Amino acid sequence: MERRRCAARLVDELVGDAHRLLRHLPDQELGPKGAEAVALLALIAGQDVEPVEGSDGTTGGGRPPGRSPRTG
Repeated sequence: MERRRCAARLVDELVGDAHRLLRHLPDQELGPKGAEAVALLALIAGQDVEPVEGSDGTTGGGRPPGRSPRTG
C-alpha cells in the first residue's frame, strides 16, 4: 500500500510540474520542435490522470487511474 501511495504522490508532483511549466510557455516563442515538444507534454500530462482525492481538479496534480480488470 505504501508503494501505491508513493507512486500516486510522484505522479501528482510530475503532473503538477508539467502544468506549471505549460502555464508559463504561452509567453515564450517556440520553434517547430519546441512547439511539438510542448504539445506532447500537454498531451501526456493530461491523459490517464485522475484528480487527487480532496482536489477540485484545478490544481494540475493527479494520480494514476484505478487499475482495470485483467483480460485474458
